[in-house]
Amino acid sequence: MMKFKEKSRRAQLLIIGAFFVTLTLLAASSHSQSGRQKQTNSNTPANTNTQPRQTSKPGSTASQTSPQHPADDTNDQDEVVKVTSNLVPVPATVVDARGVAIMNLRLEDFELRVDGQPNPITEISRSETPVRMAMLFDNSGSLNESRDFEKRAAIRFFQNVMRPDDQASVYSVATTVELAQPMTNNVRRLEQTIESFGKPDGATSLYDAIFEALTYLKPYKGRRVVVIVSDGRDTTSRYEHDFEATLNRLLSD
Repeated sequence: MMKFKEKSRRAQLLIIGAFFVTLTLLAASSHSQSGRQKQTNSNTPANTNTQPRQTSKPGSTASQTSPQHPADDTNDQDEVVKVTSNLVPVPATVVDARGVAIMNLRLEDFELRVDGQPNPITEISRSETPVRMAMLFDNSGSLNESRDFEKRAAIRFFQNVMRPDDQASVYSVATTVELAQPMTNNVRRLEQTIESFGKPDGATSLYDAIFEALTYLKPYKGRRVVVIVSDGRDTTSRYEHDFEATLNRLLSD
């Protein structure tokens, strides 16, 4: 009986011991797990510290590639574009019988010939480019009979053609050539210059006047026009006695 009790007590002790060992093992395992969790938590800041290092690499790459953009802009600025055009602008003024400009013209209303051969016209457009004019007014004796008509024609021309931005000058053409009125946009002053011319006298140095007028117009920008009010007969020019030779001389300068 005593032996049985001792055996049962030993069994209880073994069971208690086993249970204690089991609890100890469980506690140890839970402690080790909590320890691993702490290590994981402690590693979290380390991971966050490594993330900026990873993101800094793309930033450094961008800083290396960013200087390339100004270089591209510089290359764009250095590019030179060359354009070849075969179009030649030909200024034209069209007026009716009263000297009033006609505004509703179309492309088919115009015809262009060079050396007698027709040339195509691609387009027409109205131009508001300021005009710089030089009127060559013949004061030679050959126009004695048509003096009044000559003056009226010149005055009407200025009244109908001159726009606010246009300017004109007047040359007196006789044996000598004189700039009677320098460049101005005052139409009334131009009219007074024409009216002030007295009785025509002397010869006609027309080609000399053309040469001097075109030389006078060279510094001016915009459309430059020479208007000749004359019977067209040159008698005493010093430079040339031929219209074509006068133009060739001007073009060669």
